[in-house]
Amino acid sequence: MASSNGWFESAAMLTSLSAPEKILPPEVLRHRISKDLSGPVTAKLNPPPGMRCSEPGVMKNPGPFLFKGIDTTTFSALPSQEDLDLIERYKQGVINSVSALHLFAKIHHLQLELKETSVAGGVIRPYFAFCAVINGVCYNTGLGKNKKESKLNAAKLALAELLNLENTGAKSSEGSDFPCVPAELRPPANSVCVSRTGGEHIYQKLSQTLEEVFNRLTTEHPEYQSCGSSLAAFIIEKGGHHEVVALGTGECNYSRRFESCGRLLHDSHAIVTARRSLLRYLYRHLLLFYNKNAAKAERSIFCTAPGSKLLTLKQNITLSLYMNQLPKGTAQLKSEVHLGPQSISAYEASEELSLHVALEGRIYLAVCCPRKTVRVSSMSAGDKLAKWEVVGLQGALLSHFIKPMYISNILVGNGSCKDTKGLDITIKQRLDDELVSKLPVPYLVNRSHIYLVKAALPIQTDLNQWSLSLNWTLSDASLEVVDGLSGKTTESSPFRSGTCLASRLCKAAMFSRFSMLAREAGRDDLLQFATYHEAKIKSQLYQEAKSLLQSYLEEHSYGSWIVKSPHIEQFSD
Repeated sequence: MASSNGWFESAAMLTSLSAPEKILPPEVLRHRISKDLSGPVTAKLNPPPGMRCSEPGVMKNPGPFLFKGIDTTTFSALPSQEDLDLIERYKQGVINSVSALHLFAKIHHLQLELKETSVAGGVIRPYFAFCAVINGVCYNTGLGKNKKESKLNAAKLALAELLNLENTGAKSSEGSDFPCVPAELRPPANSVCVSRTGGEHIYQKLSQTLEEVFNRLTTEHPEYQSCGSSLAAFIIEKGGHHEVVALGTGECNYSRRFESCGRLLHDSHAIVTARRSLLRYLYRHLLLFYNKNAAKAERSIFCTAPGSKLLTLKQNITLSLYMNQLPKGTAQLKSEVHLGPQSISAYEASEELSLHVALEGRIYLAVCCPRKTVRVSSMSAGDKLAKWEVVGLQGALLSHFIKPMYISNILVGNGSCKDTKGLDITIKQRLDDELVSKLPVPYLVNRSHIYLVKAALPIQTDLNQWSLSLNWTLSDASLEVVDGLSGKTTESSPFRSGTCLASRLCKAAMFSRFSMLAREAGRDDLLQFATYHEAKIKSQLYQEAKSLLQSYLEEHSYGSWIVKSPHIEQFSD
């Protein structure tokens, strides 16, 4: 039955996998595709006995550099909450050692450089050596079979000393097996279903839970069952308990001319729809947090972040993303494609890795699409997922209230996917640690754990339902069905917000929620924003992080991010 209540739902309704090796940016790729790298390749390289050392990844004599202890007056105090959060993310493998060291330097306003050095005697060796230099102090030298691995080891050793991780049993996210000699070469890293302790069994069970939730929602509307092929969903984990909180389906985007009303959905691909459904869930919990009833406020997933005016997720709450299919773009890169020695030209390699644009459900290279287009186009779902790994899921509006929210785990159904190499390239290997050093705190380059799990729903092709997109958020009574090509709710949708058929996920609806939240939170400063566009632009740290990401991708020849005209966001609440 259609609802006349508009977009709003009352708040009262709410009752170590090691990171694989990164790829060199396209402009420095001299080679491209190596097809027979599925088997392990090993190469043990042993240095002279005099070069070996008892401490993993360290050379005792770094040549021209002198090791000095850091000024004890600087870090003798108890670690701050930011330090503790950093240590926890590092120990859990969310960020690798280079990212962690850059963040540590930013928190404490230190000058950091990862400096290439040489082995004793200046003898050329088949490995690289780097050390971390912090405020002029050189730390132990890390070795590696390439520059990336030696930087990781150097950062790991600096962190071990700075954060006293040797005494806490901390483990780095990259899990380098490099001792004091070059490491055994590992085969190409296909992110397979390798989990943290007990994780695999839990995530396999989640597929069944997702199937049950989707079947329940479509029981009275079996005509939408085939839409589940593209299902994406967000799952909240609280203290070992998992709950599906938002889902979406869809495989196309809006195909008409720009309009400035804010009431049309431009991108209805599954993970984009699921993420916007998640935003509705976040708004509800933020309204709970600011509720004057203490019992209701306690039920919110948010708490005040230590030392900050912003909110953050409560401890032991994590977020996972399930995808029944790989997102479009580079994520669908064929598994036999590997970038390595003796491959083909850099230009062709860059096409495999470049940004992609979605137009009417089809995917094109971003370099083939003008930055400002008359007809709406969106970045591919895979590229948007990579963006969320940097700026978070919360978007510009919610960044006025909460810290960046990152995905902990990405689960991919095995219905049409045999491995997740392309996804790994999309969200991890294109983004180098160089970007981390530029991002404003608290933004970072997140490294979600990737699992291949049993598909929740079968892969079906139904041309009659091809343009339809379903959305649902926990506590919704029914699904909303959107025609992705028109950007509006269908006449037959179980939920409709009114006669204009604007979706509950559209930008105008989100701006209305933003304004309501600002009133509940007593944020009069946010109520001064006249338009949706102004509210987004005034989220300065978020915009800075987004701009740095886009510049990084363009500078490394991955292509330009499509920039839509601000005109389409000049609407008010």
